[in-house]
Amino acid sequence: MDETMNAVNETAISSEPETQQEVSEVEKIATEPQEHEQNNDTDVQPPEEETTPTAEDNFLEIKYFKENEMLSKTEAKNFAEIGRRFSDVKKQLERVAALKGQTIDELVNGLEAAQDEAHRQGLIEKFGDDEDTINKMMELYNIIKQKTIDNAKANQKAAQEAEEQTVIDRLAQEFVEMKNGDFPELTEFKDLPEEVKRAAAEGLSLSHAYLKHMHNENKKIAAEKASQEAAAKKSTGSMASDEPTDFVGDAFLRGILGKN
Repeated sequence: MDETMNAVNETAISSEPETQQEVSEVEKIATEPQEHEQNNDTDVQPPEEETTPTAEDNFLEIKYFKENEMLSKTEAKNFAEIGRRFSDVKKQLERVAALKGQTIDELVNGLEAAQDEAHRQGLIEKFGDDEDTINKMMELYNIIKQKTIDNAKANQKAAQEAEEQTVIDRLAQEFVEMKNGDFPELTEFKDLPEEVKRAAAEGLSLSHAYLKHMHNENKKIAAEKASQEAAAKKSTGSMASDEPTDFVGDAFLRGILGKN
């Protein structure tokens, strides 16, 4: 029980925000749509171009809530990574939920409900029985809460994009160094084998990934050559065993040696 309450307290928005800050947030949010409407007359949005879905767009079909949904390659990769991470978190949530006699959904929803109720109780302590003011403050609280969630998502997306750009810059620099160094035969990055690009994107240096690929290819070539040579030897031996037997010569030798 103490562990659960600590989790609620750590994730909860402060139950006693300053009234002046809440009012200023309301005024700020109320003016945002007006400013947007004023700019609509001058902002001219270019028409959207129609694009034809590619194999990258229609990479994987899944069933979600009994509905078929097509995922792009990037979306499939992201969901796979999320699922892999959640499999570890799920075990911890199942443990806490079991201790409370709840399902995971009930546990998670209960955390947010407890946070909301704590904030309402804080407002009741400030405004007493003024239900109208409390309701308005709760509306503001929900607006701020949603903005917090949206900002967190935007920050997470920006961090992911920055991380991806860092990887792109690293691979571009490494490719130039390879072309100017030990691998002048390389022409364009897109021509590299997919397994090389994937391994490099996952953290391996591009040159290491490329050398590893070449080593594996050379092993395949050597194995194929050895297989062909073995087959050739087997074929030669078979031809030798198929030569006709000299029955007359064999009988003559048996006679000399006194064998029947």
